Amino acid sequence: MLPDFALTLYETLEEAIDGDGYNDYLIDDKYFDLDRKDVPSNVKPGDFIRRSETRPDGSVFRHASILVTTTESAGADPDYISNCISAVHTAFKRDHPEAFWLNGKWQVRFHQNGRTYYCYAPISKTAGKAKVAFDMRRPDFRPGGSLDIREEMARRDENVEKILRTIPAGADRFTQIYSLNDWLAEHNSYNVKKNGYTPWYATQCISALEGQKGVDGPVCGGYTSAFKVLCDALDIPCVFVHAEEAFEPDHAWNYVQMEDGKWYAVDVTWNDSGDHAANRTKWLLVGGKTVINGQEFLVSHPAENPSGTSGVADFTNGPVLSSDAYTAHER
Repeated sequence: MLPDFALTLYETLEEAIDGDGYNDYLIDDKYFDLDRKDVPSNVKPGDFIRRSETRPDGSVFRHASILVTTTESAGADPDYISNCISAVHTAFKRDHPEAFWLNGKWQVRFHQNGRTYYCYAPISKTAGKAKVAFDMRRPDFRPGGSLDIREEMARRDENVEKILRTIPAGADRFTQIYSLNDWLAEHNSYNVKKNGYTPWYATQCISALEGQKGVDGPVCGGYTSAFKVLCDALDIPCVFVHAEEAFEPDHAWNYVQMEDGKWYAVDVTWNDSGDHAANRTKWLLVGGKTVINGQEFLVSHPAENPSGTSGVADFTNGPVLSSDAYTAHER
């Protein structure tokens, strides 16, 4: 179980991407502008800080951060706190794939008035240097980039609404999920690398929500992120599941909860593996012991999703699957 300060950070990050104009720390340029005046550090967890730190070598390090927690300098376990922050970042990215413009994480720690401040930093740089040391936004969304975050958020939401309108009115959950899987498989094709390179947006929800093919098509992360964003819009419980060791390269898919309270797996990427429409349901609402191509699902798709940090318990980011696939009589 994560400590309270980590849960507060998670809630702060959710608020920071919702685009409602209040504390949109991870959207609005003003929170990434290090030339603006300082915001003092006498704030509470979840508040925004902008300040400069003088390093032992005399250089000045400037950052804009979200305060996570403060501790007595001598009484803290800095590794544990840092690992909790990393675990929150990992969980947040899996739970909120709608935040397609974010990339990576950065932490800042400083001492003041006998206390240690631990921060999650959207941006930082060394004063006097033109190059920013770190910026959570992908380069296309930074000043001078080709894309605007809020414009692309609006485009994302328009595509979500367009897809939802294809679902029959009054449809039950099975029909909703079937329709989402079918639309994504029909309107996309797995990314064809150009010169051995897969563009960043292929891994994000916006690729599959747009309906892309060829060098612009999604990879598994794009399909999985888009499916979760669509399920979230319909209030269908859905999680992003990820595994590295069992795949080369790594792979992602979803778990969804049906009205019977059980969880089932959906692999939209593998459902888009052929031109025949029958292929689109092969990996739809399957159970852990469902045998496909001679293997049980949990053998072909072992859910790993480690927290990625020592000192923090791993989590699968998803509940236990039903043993059996979802069938019509359960509807």
